[in-house]
Amino acid sequence: MKYKISFLKKMAKFTFVYMIFSIIFFQYGNVTAYSEGFHEESIQFHSSNLVMKGTLLIPDEAGPHLVIILIHGAGAHPREDYRTEAEVFAKSGIAAFIYDKRTEGYSATGMGENSRSHSLLAKDVLSAVDALKSRADIESTQIGLWGLSEGGGVAALAAAQTEDVAFVITVGASGVPPIQQTAWAIENELRHKGVQANSVIHALTRNGMRFFISAGFFAEATYNPIPPFEQVKQPILALWGENDRTAPAVESYKIVQKALERGGNEQYTIQFISEANHDMRVSSDGFISSEELALEYPESMTTWVANVLNEQIPKQQIIGKVPVQDRNSPSGIIKLSWYDSAWLHLGYMIGQLFLFLSYFGFSFIRLYQKQQLPTKKTSIYVYARMLSMLGTITTLSFFGYFGYTMITNEYGPVVIGRPLPWIILQLMSFSICLLVILLAISFWKRRSAFFFTEKVRFVLLLSGGILFIPWALYWQLISPF
Repeated sequence: MKYKISFLKKMAKFTFVYMIFSIIFFQYGNVTAYSEGFHEESIQFHSSNLVMKGTLLIPDEAGPHLVIILIHGAGAHPREDYRTEAEVFAKSGIAAFIYDKRTEGYSATGMGENSRSHSLLAKDVLSAVDALKSRADIESTQIGLWGLSEGGGVAALAAAQTEDVAFVITVGASGVPPIQQTAWAIENELRHKGVQANSVIHALTRNGMRFFISAGFFAEATYNPIPPFEQVKQPILALWGENDRTAPAVESYKIVQKALERGGNEQYTIQFISEANHDMRVSSDGFISSEELALEYPESMTTWVANVLNEQIPKQQIIGKVPVQDRNSPSGIIKLSWYDSAWLHLGYMIGQLFLFLSYFGFSFIRLYQKQQLPTKKTSIYVYARMLSMLGTITTLSFFGYFGYTMITNEYGPVVIGRPLPWIILQLMSFSICLLVILLAISFWKRRSAFFFTEKVRFVLLLSGGILFIPWALYWQLISPF
């Protein structure tokens, strides 16, 4: 009995050590791990003085193999984010390469003018092409690119620069500049959450986006993704989800199609995948989705690639019913006027706060100098105190709410077609306009009764209130619609 227990303990220890060793060995070593119909190998390649790491999924059949490089969408993405698609290709006999997206020279948030570069991302793709075409198990003339969303534009840009790419697949590629696409997506999200007031929608998706462009918070905000498509000569499969709420699918397909035709590329297939969102996951509305791939998606890609391989490339083909797009993206958003300047708004905000707070600032000065303050609770002083406090709170609250919504994509509970915080901001803004009128009338009637410093105090406060009105009009805080 003791012998059996001792034997079982040894077996348990051996099993535990073996499991740990296997995890470390297969996860971090440059080894081959086997799966259903394919095996994997870790690969490193150099791009712009960076060492980039990826995984090559290789079919078990004898090579050399056709290979597809999978290119990331916007944001930070490790290679595993695209394993599902990579395995679709690998199981169908097509090698697939997934790699970790660069973090140096690319900001996941897109904040900062120089924090994102499509050209730099395309360089990474071309470096991956060079690394793969030198391998004996890869057919150097059969390297394709697959790109999701931002990656679709990057795929086109890379393919336009080399003859080593045999074909291109884009998924949910946008045909409009990133800031325009983002504004469209935010408007979809707002309307989905029940926001109906155009004043809220336009303030956040038009003026708000212009503020980000002017401040340099949105990298390559006005980048035009279309010129590379005009230069792509390779066969291209462009896929969009029927329920894409992130990129304007119908608008984008028309723009991309025209670009390909201007460039003389007749070897294109455009397809809309039913019941699919932006990422080609099953979704009935484009907002709520599962992790399951849309039914038509894998077969559409693998069948098309097989046709390309067999030189049976379809020409100028559109597959699937073209969905209805409720509204076009706001094209005028990329044109800035002088009053859209972020620095102007920052200065305006500081100026407003100074003028609103000056009323109480004079009070503190007089207290410091031990001068007697007016004690009568006459209407003019009530109006002045309310205007000073409400103006300060509203100005700060608006910028706080605006920043919060842009970062978190949360807008608060929606009441009568508007977010509750927005309703509060509007009520305070209307109150400020009323107080400005009441204070101006009261001050004018009693102006001769005040000393010079008291007059200055009221004039500064009124100036802040008057400046508030065009600012509130710009941000549509006093719009009833």
